[in-house]
Amino acid sequence: MEIRSRAEVLQDTIAILEEYFADQDLEAVISEATRFLGDLGCESLEVVIIANSTQARYGRPFPFNDFFAAVGEREDGDATVGEWVDFVCSHLERGLGD
Repeated sequence: MEIRSRAEVLQDTIAILEEYFADQDLEAVISEATRFLGDLGCESLEVVIIANSTQARYGRPFPFNDFFAAVGEREDGDATVGEWVDFVCSHLERGLGD
């Protein structure tokens, strides 16, 4: 798959989240500032499912364990959609070997 722009990855990520939460009545509008735990109310299993959907979308694995470990060290243990997009973009730019 071709390398996507950050705007395209953001659009893809929002689409993945909207599809995942389609049957729920979300009060939050999903944007870069949306927090996975605080705004979407994600539980750990849900974040793993979203990570798997992201990997399927791009046809490659991402080292989400690194992302989750870094977020887990924070006091609030939460991440924004924008941070997720930055992580995905950084690994798309590195190529399939990383």
